[in-house]
Amino acid sequence: MIIPHQNVKNLMLRQEVVDAVAEGRFHIYPIRSIDEGLNIITGVEPGELLPDGTYPPESVHGRADARLGELYEEIRRSRRRVAERKEEEEE
Repeated sequence: MIIPHQNVKNLMLRQEVVDAVAEGRFHIYPIRSIDEGLNIITGVEPGELLPDGTYPPESVHGRADARLGELYEEIRRSRRRVAERKEEEEE
């Protein structure tokens, strides 16, 4: 379970959960940022923004940025094809 670190002091758990945590069968991860949570969930470093405005390619943010770039290009190509078809139909 991932929780905001501020909530640790107010955390109330049933005894069976406390026992599971003590036995290593359940984990509670208090985090201070989304990036900490990303690292816990994925096992991959989130990535720090580089001076050139990009992220390391193998980081979570770098991979997400690359995929968003791919999707953007696909949309552009699709819109271009639609515009070309309209032009052909109008001729």
